[in-house]
Amino acid sequence: MGGGSGCVYPEKRVSGGELDRHSASLDRQEAEVIRALVVDDLRTAQRAIQEALEVDPEFRVVGFAVRGEEAVAEVMKLRPDVVLMDIRLPGGMDGFEAARRVLQEHSVPIVMVTASYDDEEMLLKRSLEAGALDVLPKPPLLLSRRHPEAALCFARQVKVLCRVRPTPRRRRVKPPRRSPASGSPIVAVASSTGGPSALSYILSELPPDFPAGVVVVQHMAKGFIEGLAASIDERCPLEVRVGEEGDEVAPGVVLFAPDGVHMAVDGRARVRLRDGPPLRAFRPSADILLSSVAEARGPRAVGVILTGMLDDGARGIKAIRDRGGRTIAQEASTCVVASMPQAAIALDAVDEVIPLERIAEELVRTVREVSDVSEDQAGPER
Repeated sequence: MGGGSGCVYPEKRVSGGELDRHSASLDRQEAEVIRALVVDDLRTAQRAIQEALEVDPEFRVVGFAVRGEEAVAEVMKLRPDVVLMDIRLPGGMDGFEAARRVLQEHSVPIVMVTASYDDEEMLLKRSLEAGALDVLPKPPLLLSRRHPEAALCFARQVKVLCRVRPTPRRRRVKPPRRSPASGSPIVAVASSTGGPSALSYILSELPPDFPAGVVVVQHMAKGFIEGLAASIDERCPLEVRVGEEGDEVAPGVVLFAPDGVHMAVDGRARVRLRDGPPLRAFRPSADILLSSVAEARGPRAVGVILTGMLDDGARGIKAIRDRGGRTIAQEASTCVVASMPQAAIALDAVDEVIPLERIAEELVRTVREVSDVSEDQAGPER
C-alpha cells in the first residue's frame, strides 16, 4: 500500500536490552528537540501518543487539544514542529477540516492518527486532500513499555514525516512546460509504503527549472493515484499528474504511472501504457518502468528507490546502473519500510545511499552531471 503504517503492534514483550538496540538504529543526526502538538479528545489516547513519541528522546509533546477549533488556536500559539491530529473530533470540525484550517495560516507537518484503520487508502486520500502528510494507526496505551520496538517504529515514521515542510494550501504558479532537448535526462522513481510523504518532500524541493523529466511508480490501491498526484501538484513547482499514453516526458513534468497498467518510456521520451499481467504481483511495475528508462536514456537515466515493502524496482534500477546511468536509494533510517532500497543495494544496483532530506539536492547535482553525457551515449531515438 501507499502511505500507511509499516509498523505492527505485536503481542510479544521486548526487553530493555532490545529497546536499547532499537534505539541505536534511530537517526543519529544532531537535531533540536521536535516539538509535537497532540490533538485528541480522549486523555488515554493523548497519553498513548505522547508515550510512543517520547520513547525517542528527540520528541517532546508541548501541548494537547481536544477540539478542532482548539487545535487551530494551539498551533498558532505554540508553533509546534509537527501536529498529530485525530480524525474524529467532537463538535463541528473534524480532524480533516482542522488540518485545512491550520495549513491556511501556518506551514507545519500534520500527521493524521486514527483508531479506525479499516479503509486505509480512503483515509489516506482524505488526509492528503486536507493537506496532511500521512495517516497512521493510533498507538495503544503503554505501547512503549510493552512493545517498545513498535513505539520506536511509530516515532520513526513521525520523524520522517517531520522532514516534510508543507506549503500553505495556495496553488503555486507553474513555469511554462519545456520541450525536451534531444536525449535529455529522465529520472525514474519507485516507491511504496511511506512513499506519498517522501515523494511530496522530494518533489517539492526540486527547482522550477529542473532539467529532467520525472516518472514515478507509487504502489497504491486502485482509485487513489489521481488524488495523490493532485495533492503533490499543489506543493510542487513542477507539473505533477498521472501519465497518459503518448505523453512527453519533458523537463518540468512529473508523471505518475496510472492504476492497473504498466507504464514504460520509449526512446522518444514518450509514455507507453501496457495492459499485461502483473510482474511479480505488481501492476504498475517499477521494474518495467525503470528498465525502459535505462534502455531509452542509458547514461542519462537516473534511478531512485524510495521507502517501500518487498523488492519492486530493484531489477529495474540495476538495469539503469548496468547501462551507465546513476542510481540513488533512500537511507534506511529515513524510510518507513526499507525493504525496497535494501533489495536494490543487495543487487549492487545503487551508487549512493542518501537520507530523505538530501535526495532532492543530490538529484539536482546528478541530473546536471548526466546532462553533459554525449548524445551518442544517451540511448536510442526511435
